[in-house]
Amino acid sequence: MSKALMNVPVVDSLTPAAIQTMCRMKSSDDDLFFVPTVQVYRIKRNICDGGENWSIALSDGQYYVYGLCDDALINLIHNHDIAQNAIVRVYKFQVTIRNYRGRDMKVVRLIDADKAAPNPGYPIGTPINIQGDRNETETSPAVDLSVAVTAGENDGPNAVASREAFFSTSKMKGRWQHDYRDFHHRRDMVKTLIKMLSTDAPQETLDTIPTRAKQIELVLYQQAPTFDDYIDMTTLKDRIKRLQECNEAGETGIIRKRGENRGL
Repeated sequence: MSKALMNVPVVDSLTPAAIQTMCRMKSSDDDLFFVPTVQVYRIKRNICDGGENWSIALSDGQYYVYGLCDDALINLIHNHDIAQNAIVRVYKFQVTIRNYRGRDMKVVRLIDADKAAPNPGYPIGTPINIQGDRNETETSPAVDLSVAVTAGENDGPNAVASREAFFSTSKMKGRWQHDYRDFHHRRDMVKTLIKMLSTDAPQETLDTIPTRAKQIELVLYQQAPTFDDYIDMTTLKDRIKRLQECNEAGETGIIRKRGENRGL
């Protein structure tokens, strides 16, 4: 994933309203196309029962929420890809309820994520706890990002650049990509890829398919020279095959994550 870092200023690279949206979901499975970019606001190592776990706070520059890192992310933590102030792209997460000091609090379990941009070395914005005295997850109206961001809601000091960065990725081959105009087409592509990858897939790999579909779609979107090329279903299998060949040759780290050859 490090070879697909977002080519936007770090300060403008966070997904607007990401924490609000995550806290309104039960898991990333609620919206397979929602792949937020957030900042590690805080991270802490905890020693327990002879092992370790990591508590974390994720921020979108406006709000932050507390959570826990899945054991599968430990290597990324030790490699400093997930670290204080790191910018990460979240592929998979779950939201659970835990009782803290007599109050039910939402906790985000970070299951699958990777480095999305260089670590700026400082916190972006001045985020506040989304579950502070005013429980924003309950009192705020629902945010439809495809509408609210375009309409200019949730604007901050970097609103224009943040809207441009919402689905922005690095080194586009064409100049046709448009973050919000393409939203529904990209969502449909993810669904198509999930269906394709699920065909004859071993039962034990089914839970990895949504994440892999998002990763593949991201590269297809980046590399397509035109919109028509991107949505061309007659060439889709060939494009995925070429992507797999590049992946096996070590030219991309998008499909194979953390050294794992999952195949297509």
